[in-house]
Amino acid sequence: LFAAAAPLDARAAAAAERAQWTLLFYLAADNDLEAAQMRDLAEMLAVGSTADVHVVVLADRHPGGAGKYGNDAVANVPNWTTAKLLHVQRGALRELADWGEVNMGDPATLDRLLQFAAREFPATRYGIVFGNHGLGWSGTAVDESSSNDSLTTLELASALAPFVTANGPLELIGFDSCLMGNLEVAKAIAPFGRVMVASEEIEPDDGWNYTAVLGGLTATPSMSGAALGRVIVDSFRDQYTGAGAAKHGDIAKGITLAVVALDRIAPLEQAVAALAGAVDASVARGGRDAWLRVARARAATESYGRSAATPNPEVYDLVDAATNLRAQSADPAVAAAADAVLAASRSAVVHSVRGEARPKASGLSLFFPPDEKMLDARGETAYGETTFAQANRWYPWLRR
Repeated sequence: LFAAAAPLDARAAAAAERAQWTLLFYLAADNDLEAAQMRDLAEMLAVGSTADVHVVVLADRHPGGAGKYGNDAVANVPNWTTAKLLHVQRGALRELADWGEVNMGDPATLDRLLQFAAREFPATRYGIVFGNHGLGWSGTAVDESSSNDSLTTLELASALAPFVTANGPLELIGFDSCLMGNLEVAKAIAPFGRVMVASEEIEPDDGWNYTAVLGGLTATPSMSGAALGRVIVDSFRDQYTGAGAAKHGDIAKGITLAVVALDRIAPLEQAVAALAGAVDASVARGGRDAWLRVARARAATESYGRSAATPNPEVYDLVDAATNLRAQSADPAVAAAADAVLAASRSAVVHSVRGEARPKASGLSLFFPPDEKMLDARGETAYGETTFAQANRWYPWLRR
């Protein structure tokens, strides 16, 4: 599908001595977040790569004009409209290759980046951060020049799998994107990484603080993915609180971000399946009264993503949903199942922050639509096709 990348001058040296980290950034900026993502790239330049930490970016830009998009140079590289592969150095970008116009919503593009990194920048630990629009369980990385194609969660898994088979699990999989702090997303990527960093809610355009993130990593390159996740989350919080709160307005009050241990997703998924079974049985026995209890629980639960663009995403905080199902139900089996979800969720979410306007955000959301029309709605994929829905009793219960 792609021509082989030309050998780099540093290839032999890189192969001889592995770095501690190769941190990859998949900046799908061929959309209306281009300007914001170029600011993210500029933040990385304040620190850059070191002998222990390689910072490698694939940045695809939009051909549109200034304003909604962006035409500015980034450091020493003039404006571009293709996908450039960049090695981030302190104060400068080293252009490794120009891949031309690519579709960032194609899993082959992601696979190509991962294979390139393993070959040219070998490291003890690898991480990848996706910067773009987030679509929750549906996916991420919208590419406007490719008919708004995006990476579905199934496509993410298909692209990550070959790399992980050859190199072991990614130390960190991050989403500097909206709505990706979702149990269904975590289920899809759990086999391929140690921790996930993602937000339940819509993120501000400025996203994460990459100067702080890379500063922390390069100062302590031996840190684990979980430790790096904490740096990401805490610096994100600090950017939108205190002095930063005034700059960002009310949106700073709605921030959410969490570090999720992916090896603890399976027990949480099992607990959610048991809760679905208990609620399903309770509704079957209790009829309309039991159904109304579920409806009241759902209505009381904190939800995310409500904006002019996505008025009804129907994702709800998992812990808050389980807590409200327990409070509303008169069924001991539902109460016991809800308690198991609470315990498993608190084990899986190892660190999180939330703004004052999102007091119930616990780190992971769950799809909880009100009716069959919403359950069956599809973009590039339908909910019933996700890895989570295919394996979990939550979906059959929603269907009934």
